[in-house]
Amino acid sequence: MNCYFCENLEETHVRVALDEHESHHAIASRRQRIGDEIVLINGKGMRATGVIDSITSTEVNVQIKSCLQIERQKPTVILASALPKGERQKIMLDMLSQLGVDEFVPLYCDRSVVRPSEASVARWSRVCLQACKQSHNPFLPILKQPEHPVGFAERMAETRILVWVADPTGSPMKWQGSMETVALCIGPEGGFSDREKEGMLKAGVRFFCLGNNILRVETAAVVSIQTTRQCYQFNFCG
Repeated sequence: MNCYFCENLEETHVRVALDEHESHHAIASRRQRIGDEIVLINGKGMRATGVIDSITSTEVNVQIKSCLQIERQKPTVILASALPKGERQKIMLDMLSQLGVDEFVPLYCDRSVVRPSEASVARWSRVCLQACKQSHNPFLPILKQPEHPVGFAERMAETRILVWVADPTGSPMKWQGSMETVALCIGPEGGFSDREKEGMLKAGVRFFCLGNNILRVETAAVVSIQTTRQCYQFNFCG
């Protein structure tokens, strides 16, 4: 079933209307018809199934069949990462949204080649929304303002969130205690500078290794998230 975004979707709703943009997408692109079953998400964990019961030139109305508030995946994952070049930014945000990353923080690194612009967040929001609809993920990632790696590590330390930094000198990830929120830090393809590493170590980060090969930024981000979730499940779910 095709999935659409409905920001005002609530569990008590029996009937909702898609906004103009989503209605146009359903009518013009997806060629939806009355009687079609669709999925709705609100970006905050609500997922519903419904049947289209009326269509006008600008609006699609949906009769809700079932609605459920989905629990977030554990652990909560905050990803802070340098930005890859060009179209690879879109690919990275798309994959992170499908995997269900909770927060994304772009990093200004000493060796960064790409810097986010004012238009970046709006573009990323569109990419994340499309990926969530494609994957039926009901949680939109929170997009944060850019930070420097050391500042990010220090901020996480203040809230007692452990930061794992992907680095070839690290060891395999091992889960620490009972924490249910973790932060991951991915540097640019030239790696974090010695100055950045020293500052992050002072803030209490742990280095972990993703294998013998040097990965692209977007690949490292995806592998880090999957490694984190598997590590958590092994530790808490047997």
